[in-house]
Amino acid sequence: MKKAVRDMLKNNALKSGGVFGVPSNPAERKVAEEYAAKGWTVIRGGWPDFLMYREVNGVPEHLGVEVKSDDDTVRPHQELMHKALPFKCIVERR
Repeated sequence: MKKAVRDMLKNNALKSGGVFGVPSNPAERKVAEEYAAKGWTVIRGGWPDFLMYREVNGVPEHLGVEVKSDDDTVRPHQELMHKALPFKCIVERR
């Protein structure tokens, strides 16, 4: 986990029960706050650019791919989302 995400967790910006990326839609905001109150960390945004899927010998494989230019960085909320997903995520630089 990168320092920026660790710092955010340490400073309770992304603690369990927090909302990261508050929705502007009132109904979505209410749902996010309700789940945060139940102890869920709510993450809005940060999804990989692509979800890759294939089957190898009948077994499904999934891979998240984030595409960044050489001078761009993975932002803390993206890193947190990639960590939360149940499959590997990688960064491709072009």
